[in-house]
Amino acid sequence: MLGKKKKPFNPYEKRADDALYEVWETRDRLYEKTRQVITRVGVINLYPDGADRKKAVSDAEEAKHALLVAIGAYDTARMEYNDYVEKNAEKFDNHKEKWTTTSHEIIEWAYKYYYKG
Repeated sequence: MLGKKKKPFNPYEKRADDALYEVWETRDRLYEKTRQVITRVGVINLYPDGADRKKAVSDAEEAKHALLVAIGAYDTARMEYNDYVEKNAEKFDNHKEKWTTTSHEIIEWAYKYYYKG
């Protein structure tokens, strides 16, 4: 370890990595919020005349609102990352790819894998 030279610190790489972690976090949050909506709407559909229907509907509406917020956060993080990568491509030590997965695809995956897991 004594003979190894450290690579010089590249603040552009660090910022891109931080932005990518933010995209991953918002993607995971979006996936989880989608699963919550599926569950809460499913409960209403499974037991539509339940004693606590008003509470179930209220919970489902709150989950839907949280899902909309998560969609906005994910799309914003993805666009910011892609813009940063595009504007600073020549300053990176390693090539960075744009993030191409849309919020619609995340929601589709949540539906697809909801019943499998």
